[in-house]
Amino acid sequence: MSNRILQLNQKAHEQARRTYSFVSNAKWRTMRLKDLSITELHKEIDELYNSLLEATNSILHVNYTIHDQEKYLQSAILDELIDNKQVELNYYETEEMLKQYISAPTERSMYKSIPIKYFEACKKYFKAIPTRYKFRGKSIPEIGFKRDASHISKMYATTFAIYRG
Repeated sequence: MSNRILQLNQKAHEQARRTYSFVSNAKWRTMRLKDLSITELHKEIDELYNSLLEATNSILHVNYTIHDQEKYLQSAILDELIDNKQVELNYYETEEMLKQYISAPTERSMYKSIPIKYFEACKKYFKAIPTRYKFRGKSIPEIGFKRDASHISKMYATTFAIYRG
């Protein structure tokens, strides 16, 4: 984990340094515009524009790299907090596992409170039957995730429920 973070951090710093050099070069070139003739001015403005475009692209790359760092760290923390490593089950094992999670007859769901690690096995089991999956879970303050009252994405889910399609 730490090697990947160091690589992303180094990449972001290199891109930031490059961006700073683009901006400082553009600033120096702008200051000398007043001493140029019209033809030189047009040429210099084109070059200045291209330098500023490069700086803008470099800033975007820094933002993307920082975003990658944040996503990587968030997924690493999630892996530690949520046991979402998928368990391989065959048809009969899935059927036995689902018996533990049958919903009450008064509820709309067929199964509920199934740990997220069984999601792929359930998808295979219900492949031919039209079903819907609703993910459930709590807010995770360690990573700054505050759950919406009516929705949670699969990434942050700890359990799920299965409904008829």
